[in-house]
Parts: sequence; C-alpha cells; structure tokens
Amino acid sequence: MAMRSQLMESSAVLRVGAIDAMEAKQPAEADLAEQIGQADDAAAALAVATSEGEKAIKTFIAENVEKQTEAERKIDEQEQQLIRAQKKLDAMTIKSPSTGRCRHLPLRPLARL
Repeated sequence: MAMRSQLMESSAVLRVGAIDAMEAKQPAEADLAEQIGQADDAAAALAVATSEGEKAIKTFIAENVEKQTEAERKIDEQEQQLIRAQKKLDAMTIKSPSTGRCRHLPLRPLARL
C-alpha cells in the first residue's frame, strides 16, 4: 500500500507539473504569435518603404536625365549659333595687310544698278 500511495503521489506531482507547464506554455505561445505578427508587419512596412524609395530614385534619375539631355541640346544650339556668328563677323570684317596699303586689287562698286 505504501508503494501504491507513493506512486499515486508521484503521478499527481507529475500531472500537476504537466498542467503548470501547459499553463505557462499558452501565454508564451500567444506572445510568440504576437511577435511573429509584429515581425511580419515590420517586414511589410520595410518592403513598402523600400519600394517607395526605389520609385523616388527612379523618378529622380529620369527627371535629371531629361534635364541633362535638354541642357546638352541647348549647349549644341548655342555652339552652332556662335559658329554662325563668328563666320558672319569674319565675312563682315575688312582686313588690310600689315603695311596698310592695298595694291593690285580691283575696285568693285558696292551696289550695281
């Protein structure tokens, strides 16, 4: 009998310990589930922020490439205008020899009638 009562007591202790462990496990599992949910939310927020950042960078690059292209086009235009103006100035400039005298040049009237 003594052995039987000891087995029953040890069995009861084991059952109490198992119940205590299950009671402690349930809040821990709930906390774990909550933390997993928070981690998932944070991962989703990070993905959204990363996507928005990449979009902003792509927009910035596209705008600046367009601005750079327009600036290069204007530079080319201005260089062509400068070349035309230099040619026009050269055509309108009268140059004389270093002595200042011109010989053997035919004279032409400015306007022919």
